[in-house]
Formats: sequence, structure tokens, C-alpha cells
Amino acid sequence: MTSSSVEQLAYSVPEVAVMLGVSKASAYTYVRTGLIRSVTLCGRIVIPRQAIDELLRLDEAV
Repeated sequence: MTSSSVEQLAYSVPEVAVMLGVSKASAYTYVRTGLIRSVTLCGRIVIPRQAIDELLRLDEAV
């Protein structure tokens, strides 16, 4: 199985910042305030793909 065939289940905060078109500092603020749901694994903050999907659905509803 190659890495290109593995579906990415979570993203780093910098990756999410790029996806959303915001600064890394803003993305970390969104995580800290709970706007973006995150999980800490071995001291690393990761954002489940589902959390990004939920956030974007909320944005469409507004």
C-alpha cells in the first residue's frame, strides 16, 4: 500500500490554516477557543477531517 492510497484522517494545524486560507496563529486560536475541534496525540495537536467538514457545513448554513 502506497502513501497516496491512504486516506488522511487528520491534519496538523498548519495544514488546516492553508486549507481555510487563514494564518497559523488564527488556526491555533480557533483550536484553543473550540471553533475547530481538535485532538492531542502524543503532544501533537491534530484536527480530524470530520471536524473540518463540520466547520465548513456550519459556514454554509450561515
